[in-house]
Amino acid sequence: MGGPNFCDGFHPSVGGGPCTLAAGGNRICIKGKCKRDARCKEKRCASHCKCARMGWRVGRERARPHIPAVFVPMPKAKAKAKAKAKVGPGPAAAPVVAPPASVLPVGRPSSTIVDVLEVEEWYKRMIADVLVASVVIIGTYMFDHPRLQAALLKRLLGGTAFALTVLIDKATLEGRTPWHQRPRLAALRAAGAKILMCRGKGPKSSYHKKALVIDKRIMYTGGANFTYQSDDGGNGELTFRMTGQPVLDTLAILDRDERAAICEWGGK
Repeated sequence: MGGPNFCDGFHPSVGGGPCTLAAGGNRICIKGKCKRDARCKEKRCASHCKCARMGWRVGRERARPHIPAVFVPMPKAKAKAKAKAKVGPGPAAAPVVAPPASVLPVGRPSSTIVDVLEVEEWYKRMIADVLVASVVIIGTYMFDHPRLQAALLKRLLGGTAFALTVLIDKATLEGRTPWHQRPRLAALRAAGAKILMCRGKGPKSSYHKKALVIDKRIMYTGGANFTYQSDDGGNGELTFRMTGQPVLDTLAILDRDERAAICEWGGK
């Protein structure tokens, strides 16, 4: 077999010169003499042979235009790049605040697991976890769930180490609804719980958080307040049981809320 055939380049009638249309500015490799037209038979590529010079090739037979190797961006891409350069870099991401050491659990942190539960199962598992807990922290807008209150009261009066802190909205606690909220919280306070009155960021804003954290490792949260209406009252709720990093992040927030609380509730 013979070696590769290369285009002979420009015909002397148009100034001569090598073929440099292949990638990297090299000559184009061809099969041999042009067979597209019996009048041609030149050993040149489709851009340089007699067919091209005389205009004999038409339609699909014509040589494809040479595309330069230099990338030329489209006008739309140019405009986008220019606008991006004018605006400049976006705002820096907010620094991640590590939870204080006082709120971290003892030992290795739990793996991150999120369970989406129906509200009946949510309360069932929550109360079971409370009955074997050592520390419970609650942040809530309102509170009057009877079975949860009974489980918390049983732990407070059980004779073993147990600490309960409840962060609750001040305006709701001082109001009249839910009807059983104040007497049930008063019973918890009398048994040793700490009840702190809180509010949102503004002077007239609400403390609308909903989280119950057990032993710094398990969190129950979602759209439900810890009330009778959220469970036996038939509300439609979206509720979660979580472990891992979300619990630590929430503990840091509740710790900040506890230190910023308006005052401890006196029980009346």
